[in-house]
Amino acid sequence: VSCKRTFCDLEGRALPVTEPEEDKFLHVDANCWLIMRPAFQLFDRWRIPKQISIIADRIFFQHAQRERFQITETHHRTVFYRTKYPDHYKRANLPMPEGTYETDQVMNAYAYLMTLPGAIELTSLAGFFPRF
Repeated sequence: VSCKRTFCDLEGRALPVTEPEEDKFLHVDANCWLIMRPAFQLFDRWRIPKQISIIADRIFFQHAQRERFQITETHHRTVFYRTKYPDHYKRANLPMPEGTYETDQVMNAYAYLMTLPGAIELTSLAGFFPRF
């Protein structure tokens, strides 16, 4: 079972933004899962190299789909997510507070995946190479 997020600033105030990938059910954040016992084997695939941990939820979601687990989406925004991602603040036309992620972290994760060692490490752990 998955849900969607209401993005909040670091003080807990709701931001007027959503994520298009989440809205289209192309991404489920790690905070938005309720995993039942029949799918516990998915947890074996949560082991992701540290260099790409910032995008691990995207890989986990793709793995669940590849393994053909039934994923029911509630369509409700039941998680209040205190975001550290700069893009959310930019789209809300708000200044970025201290403590937000550097955009480089996400780009560095994708860059690591494009190296031979990164691709080999992820493929051996996840059993596939994700699409992005």
